[in-house]
Amino acid sequence: REGRWWLVRVPELHAVTQARSIREIAIMARDLVAALLDVEVEEVTVHVTYELPETVATTWAQAEALRAQADEAAERAAALRRA
Repeated sequence: REGRWWLVRVPELHAVTQARSIREIAIMARDLVAALLDVEVEEVTVHVTYELPETVATTWAQAEALRAQADEAAERAAALRRA
């Protein structure tokens, strides 16, 4: 992450681009690879991994745990409403 942007590195091609959001990372990586290799985007498959500083990774894990708890609570609430 750099400021408001996510850095997207494609080490195999020694290339970097950026994305505004996590959802855009794979799209931007595919677009970059397609442009550099002069192929159609549909021909490109990417595998995304994230490298986060430890403090960010910890916070991210906490947020994911809370989201999982919220999803479970929503499912239980829906089941109660149906009952």
